[in-house]
Amino acid sequence: DYYSVEQTVEVEGNGIEQTVTLKMKPQYGEVTCVSEDPEAEIWVDNEFRGTGEWTGRLNSSVSHLLEARKASHQSQSVSFTVRDGEVLRKTVGAPVPLYASLTVVTDPPYCNVSVDGKSLGQAPLVSQVLMGTRIVTVSCDGYEPETRTVTLDHNEAGELDVTLNEVRREPEATLFVYADKKNASVYVDDELRGTTPLV
Repeated sequence: DYYSVEQTVEVEGNGIEQTVTLKMKPQYGEVTCVSEDPEAEIWVDNEFRGTGEWTGRLNSSVSHLLEARKASHQSQSVSFTVRDGEVLRKTVGAPVPLYASLTVVTDPPYCNVSVDGKSLGQAPLVSQVLMGTRIVTVSCDGYEPETRTVTLDHNEAGELDVTLNEVRREPEATLFVYADKKNASVYVDDELRGTTPLV
């Protein structure tokens, strides 16, 4: 990270101690790389450096590439060079989201739809979602929730038909408890429910 230094020194001899100090010139700059999106990954010269912001040394007099990357987004980049010993701050724009269209139809209708845990509303619906693999969850009172995985390309129009199954409820039963002795304590699953006779 420094330029080589060469110096001619005359050695006096006769056991005399001599000190030679060579000042080396840095061949790098101190660079802080920042993305306008604090959640974006910082890549410098195709090497991952951190998230949101990174500070470090970069060789001078050569071109460097700063990129902000994020899943399902279009990366943003900027090229730059660094002078010897320079302290520099470089900012790159936020990655641009890439969307697809998703249509969700459910049976029964008016079920709640969420994508990646974020509620989108009730079906039937058409919504813009980030491209890539998305987790779609459909829920409705009285029905078992359903989860589907859908993968969409940029500008693709996807459709999802979801049929929910009704929740199976165990039939209720009436329990009559009698005992030879009145006012005997009655426990069901270790829980006191009353005394005999008990309905």
